[in-house]
Amino acid sequence: MKYTAKYQAQNRLAAINCISRRMGLYALILGGIVTGTFIICSRWFSNFLNIDSVFPILAISGVFIFVFTTAVFRGILQGLQRFKALSATLVIEAGVKLLTGIALVLLGFYVLGAVAALVLAAAMGLLSARWFVRRWRQKNNVKGEAEIDLRGMLIYSIPVLVFLLITTLLYNVDMIMVKHYFAGVDAGYYAALSQLGKIIVFGTVAIAGVMFPMVAQKFEKREEFRGVLWRAIGIVSLLSIIAVAIYFLAPNFVIGLLYGSEYLSVASLLGYIAIFMGLYSIINVLVQFFMSIKNYGALYPLIAGSIAQIILIVLFHESLFQVILVMDISMAATATALFAYYGFYSKKLKGIKRTISSGAGI
Repeated sequence: MKYTAKYQAQNRLAAINCISRRMGLYALILGGIVTGTFIICSRWFSNFLNIDSVFPILAISGVFIFVFTTAVFRGILQGLQRFKALSATLVIEAGVKLLTGIALVLLGFYVLGAVAALVLAAAMGLLSARWFVRRWRQKNNVKGEAEIDLRGMLIYSIPVLVFLLITTLLYNVDMIMVKHYFAGVDAGYYAALSQLGKIIVFGTVAIAGVMFPMVAQKFEKREEFRGVLWRAIGIVSLLSIIAVAIYFLAPNFVIGLLYGSEYLSVASLLGYIAIFMGLYSIINVLVQFFMSIKNYGALYPLIAGSIAQIILIVLFHESLFQVILVMDISMAATATALFAYYGFYSKKLKGIKRTISSGAGI
């Protein structure tokens, strides 16, 4: 996404074509390696998560064959700011996941059916994303390949990988730890709460996705880009506040509508889990912003927040509410640290601009 936005700003469309071919191949190889690793470690994963059978782990490992390559093609679409095509691939994947999952579960395949639906949906996500990139290539008569900064891309991918792993861990580690520490019924209740909370994340993630290529292009052209960030934060904050208010005011309605009356015993926790999902959504905007301008200093507060989160859950997990409270506190602390870092970066940026305008140079 970053380099596609850069090459489009430079009108180097053949370079984007080279990204799709070469990085797509590398991503496919990476997916195969991760799939093999999951297969080898399937017994350990099933034991840690208290799953009786290794077959769900073996089945879900097939997802990784597709998702890395899909990310390459979706990144290209996002960098080109072809948001309709990007949305179409997401809708196709989600539709296949939903319809196939329902069909396989009703046919009696249950957990394996649901997992198989994830794998099939991932495959369809890849095929649709690749088709839209190919259509863009044909429409713009993009042929051949051009030289790309492959070394720069690979170097850039290392901190980005860490960014994405940490941000993914931030809002998923609670589910992993709850599955480890709590009985199956309690873990099931928490999974329902977590999914309802993630509606906030899914509903706001597109804002960060639109912001990224816009900031990247403005940064590449040396244009003012901070206003895009603050508009994105404002929209995400507003949507998150509305969602948190609904979850606090009408938890029984929300849970009853989507999960049924048997889950109402944990309705009082829904608002609190919405708080940390809303905070995570804001954190995600900040992380996407720093990645788009190749500023890696934000990794320090992110890593510190993630480590603190895990340690606190290990120490405090007597109840589901205690786990959620830990998540709220750690997310608030991480968001505060990222805003503080942005303030430091913004002040430094103003200092550089003053130096340039005074004629001293850098």
